[in-house]
Amino acid sequence: MLEVSKQERIAGKLPNLAPDAIDRVDIGRLQSAPAVQLIARDAFVADMVIKLDQLRVEIKALARNLESQKESLVELREDTERNYRFSKFQEDEQRAGTSKVDDMTRRYRELKTRLDKIDGQGGGNYHAYSNFESVSRRLTDLSSLQREFKAVERKLKLSAGFFCVSVVLWLFALIAR
Repeated sequence: MLEVSKQERIAGKLPNLAPDAIDRVDIGRLQSAPAVQLIARDAFVADMVIKLDQLRVEIKALARNLESQKESLVELREDTERNYRFSKFQEDEQRAGTSKVDDMTRRYRELKTRLDKIDGQGGGNYHAYSNFESVSRRLTDLSSLQREFKAVERKLKLSAGFFCVSVVLWLFALIAR
């Protein structure tokens, strides 16, 4: 009973606080409480209350720290994803460039093969055409070849025309008989 009255007197001098408002309490007001001789159990309870309050403050600090770490982790994930997408883009661009170079190399080889077939006397020695005079000479040779082809084409068309006319005349001759 005596202990209960002591606790009531102490509780009457302490401010009534909500559990989450303990952090904001002015500690100077609590120190003005009268010094009372406490028994071992009361001292243990007081020490436990203090330790629990300290533990609660530490837990809140750790929770805030955890939230900031979570935000940092989210930012790191976003940066990592952004870097991954960028590296993927770079790899795709490099592959596209490599495939373009391979395609150009293949086309060049095909063109070289076709040119070698057309230009049998060059034998693939393209250093022979290192100045404008040799290129002009070769173009003149090719243009004379082109003129010959056109002349042959004209003669072939003329021959085909005469053949068609002769076939038509022959058919009229057969029908007229």
